[in-house]
Amino acid sequence: MDRPVTQTVIDVIDMRAAQDPTRTALVSPDEHAELTNADVAARTAASAQVFSNAALMHGKKLAVMMASGARYATCLFGAWRIGAIVVPI
Repeated sequence: MDRPVTQTVIDVIDMRAAQDPTRTALVSPDEHAELTNADVAARTAASAQVFSNAALMHGKKLAVMMASGARYATCLFGAWRIGAIVVPI
């Protein structure tokens, strides 16, 4: 029996940042980046703010063309935070 989803990725990011902010959450060797839970939450919030300032809203599409890595992940999470739909190109 499938269990219903009760948390979003954003919920988990926020929960982890509150519970264990200094624990490593994301490693991107190509970018020489090792982000903690707090770093991921902060970058996610910053991306969401940039998108909101650019009038991206819930349900709107955001085309993203960038390499995989920490920047891509926090861009994706920022868009999800405001309810946007990410379309990788």
